[in-house]
Amino acid sequence: MLTRTRRIDEHHECHDHSAEDVECNKPWLQAPIVESDALPSLYSLKPRFQQLLRPLAAALSRTGVSANQVTVFASLASCCVGALVLTTGWYLILPGFLFLRMALNAIDGLLAREFSQPTRLGTYLNELGDLLADAALTAPFVFLHPWAMGTAIVLA
Repeated sequence: MLTRTRRIDEHHECHDHSAEDVECNKPWLQAPIVESDALPSLYSLKPRFQQLLRPLAAALSRTGVSANQVTVFASLASCCVGALVLTTGWYLILPGFLFLRMALNAIDGLLAREFSQPTRLGTYLNELGDLLADAALTAPFVFLHPWAMGTAIVLA
């Protein structure tokens, strides 16, 4: 068992630190993380996933694509996919799209943090975009299957 500390900064970004990382000059909230070798957690997979996406984020940055553009695209694509599933019942496209949406969400964060594109508007767009996307992607379950409304509310 490895005990680590998750630090959440003033921008609500999570940063994992091991016990030897004690120096910090910012106000941090701390919560313990216990990782097991048996099953990887999402937090242990995230750095590897971001590492895979870094070359794509760099290419997007070189071509002038901004983090805000990626955020807006991901939100609009989520609305389109939600409408498609709602009108056709093609639920099986959701897992693949959710993986793509997760990648787009990671890419917009990489562009903002690592390619010097953070904006105040981006902070709001990111949160509102996530809410809009979550609503659009759970709507098919509510409208096509009203009995699933409780599940959709829990998922959102």
